[in-house]
Amino acid sequence: MIHRNSSAPAVWMLVVFLGGLLGVPVHAQDGATVQVTTTPAAEQVTRNTAPATLPIPTARQDEGWFGMLSDIHFNPLHDPSLVTQLVAADASQWDEIFAQSTNNSPSGAGTETNAALLTSALNAIANHRPSLDYLIIGGDFFSHTFKRDFFNYAPEHSDSAYQAFVIKTMTYMAHSIKQRLPDIPVIATLGNHDTYCGNYQIEPAGKFLYDTAGLISRLAEDPQGQGFSSYPELGAYTLPHPRARHHYFVVLDNLYLSTRYANRCGLAFTDPSQALMIWLEATLYRMQREGAGVTLIMHVPFGIDTYQTATSRLPKSYLTSTGENGVLKILKRYPQQITALFSGHTHRDEFRVLRGDDDKPFAFQRIAPALSPIVNNNPSYQVYRYNRDSGAPVDVITFIYQEGHDKSAPAWIQEYDFESSYGLGSMTAANLDKLADRIFNDEAIRRKFITYHDGSAISGDLSEQNWPTYVCALQSIDIGSFRRCTKDFPSAPCGKPKSGSCSRPGTKPAKKYNRVGKVTRSPAGRMVQGR
Repeated sequence: MIHRNSSAPAVWMLVVFLGGLLGVPVHAQDGATVQVTTTPAAEQVTRNTAPATLPIPTARQDEGWFGMLSDIHFNPLHDPSLVTQLVAADASQWDEIFAQSTNNSPSGAGTETNAALLTSALNAIANHRPSLDYLIIGGDFFSHTFKRDFFNYAPEHSDSAYQAFVIKTMTYMAHSIKQRLPDIPVIATLGNHDTYCGNYQIEPAGKFLYDTAGLISRLAEDPQGQGFSSYPELGAYTLPHPRARHHYFVVLDNLYLSTRYANRCGLAFTDPSQALMIWLEATLYRMQREGAGVTLIMHVPFGIDTYQTATSRLPKSYLTSTGENGVLKILKRYPQQITALFSGHTHRDEFRVLRGDDDKPFAFQRIAPALSPIVNNNPSYQVYRYNRDSGAPVDVITFIYQEGHDKSAPAWIQEYDFESSYGLGSMTAANLDKLADRIFNDEAIRRKFITYHDGSAISGDLSEQNWPTYVCALQSIDIGSFRRCTKDFPSAPCGKPKSGSCSRPGTKPAKKYNRVGKVTRSPAGRMVQGR
């Protein structure tokens, strides 16, 4: 809690609270709409080999497209021989320096995103530029070993030199994105690796937030920072939707709510998680008064940490119970405002269904797969079709990178699209709830979900033996409901079920199956804890 007898933190929290109450005018833009023509999925899990481009035919006036890229984990230090030049040069010269590397192949499985993979992904997304209304970035700009690598290879080992290189790297990424997507708003949240202090140690009202405020606002095409009054304090901001009238993006740096968060470098005598929830409540209350809709963007998803849970066999949550319950209670008070939620962090293609007090789905959270192949996934990005009146997503197309692909074939290919692959219609909370049930009970649907989970790679995360852990997490947000979902499996949280099958009671036992539509990967690299 924030200490009431400490005047400075109380003033800081009040400033944040009042910042959330400030109104931001909605600037809707009119323009021609576009449509993506997708190839229906085959009966088995196969991938569309069409190049990663979007046609621009005439389409319904109420629909548009936006992109999502998450967990970039860029490592500009992948070639140590170039580090001294990178430190000395301006970010605008980095492409010339990267071209000098003896290895300019995009990153492979088990490694971080290098310059070649970042460039390849941004060029692929740029193919969609005529169709895109905006791009969401789900956080984690920097590699997992960014700080360690800098102090290993850089000529100067001071904190000031490190911080300067962090900002230079962020500047390079922002420039690379805007160079390919000029005039397209890029709405970015921060991840657990986006900080000076250390992993999960973002400093509230700290130097990193102040130093990056200008970059994040310029990415969003809001150079005056009208919606960024609370960003330097909490990493949170609001932004008018570029197309949908009376709709806002509400961006949270929800690392303060993580079970792994430590405020080692920030303001003393404060609890930033409480300040963040006050800001969110004030913001949604204002949206309710204005009759506006909201798209929420954060890095860490709700619910069960599936990888840690499957590994340790003990249910673990991403967020603290206090933080998660607090935010969910706030969202339940404003169900009419919540259009959709987006996050990253898991490096996997997933979702969460959020239920109200009546146990009915009221919202859903899409979790974007990662660009970085560090956990043996195929690099991915997504393109969403959405309703321009409501701001609600309708469909999603996922594109994956083919490692070691034939140079005559496209490097980025369409993996699947939601509507054609699952056959449930539009992407709504109710339909995603139905999909979770079908994944649990229908072998063919489950096969698709497992394949798409890591971008058609064989990562070893989600398998025939442990899938109930991952599938229960789609609908069971808290540990209690998760335990009830997995109670019929012998080893906590689940393994091979007692009956020898992997199915819910009263359902047909699941058969064993072979993965299809997979991408051949290089040998598995190290796994990363705390993605």
